[in-house]
Amino acid sequence: MHVPQSVNYKQVNKMMIKEFSLVSDWISSSFPQLMELEQDQKDLLTRNFYLKFYVLECGFIACQKGHNRVFFLPNGNYINCQNLESYFTDPEERQSLSPEDAARMFGGSCSSHRRNVTSPMLNEKVDRFEFLALAVLVLFDTGLDGQSDNCMDMCLKIRRTVQREMLQYYSSQENDEFSIRMGNLLSILPNLQVSIRLLQVEIKIQKSTDKMCMDIEMTHLFNCYSPGEAFLNKCMGKN
Repeated sequence: MHVPQSVNYKQVNKMMIKEFSLVSDWISSSFPQLMELEQDQKDLLTRNFYLKFYVLECGFIACQKGHNRVFFLPNGNYINCQNLESYFTDPEERQSLSPEDAARMFGGSCSSHRRNVTSPMLNEKVDRFEFLALAVLVLFDTGLDGQSDNCMDMCLKIRRTVQREMLQYYSSQENDEFSIRMGNLLSILPNLQVSIRLLQVEIKIQKSTDKMCMDIEMTHLFNCYSPGEAFLNKCMGKN
């Protein structure tokens, strides 16, 4: 039996690289529609999806656990948001920033995830169907840089189908306030995007002076607590 434990940033980075491959396989096996797309479009959707799904899944785990005092991870472990110094503790090498300074400088993600994603999901007590519906809407996103017309059309079609199925799901439950609930759930998606902005990275150097430079961008540029090239190249979506 796995005993949940608090993990540091290196352990989380390794987990996420492994999880990315698992999530990619799940996407390919679950959505045959993607076979209609060019490989670059499939890669675009997958990379845009992964971090959002990661945070969304952690919110769903919080719903199952009944609290979000920690940031639950898919492998059963967690990030202790009450003690971020432990998350930024590196037993293998000394970083240019102390764990205390790193927690103050880069610790906005935990509070953002809680405020924008996990707390709203907890308030609504999101169930498995709703979680999966939100995940599909996140996967088949629109308005992405480099997204082809064919990809955009397919995503719009799938999004409309998912929203119809959500309405049917609520009508089958005879929920008189289903429209309010559905609106509350869909409002999580733009909030999720706000939260993810704290994790996204732009590889190009000229972006480093952007006033909205975010947590992972900054750690990479400062070369401290960096997730590494493998993580940046594999797991990060582009705006």
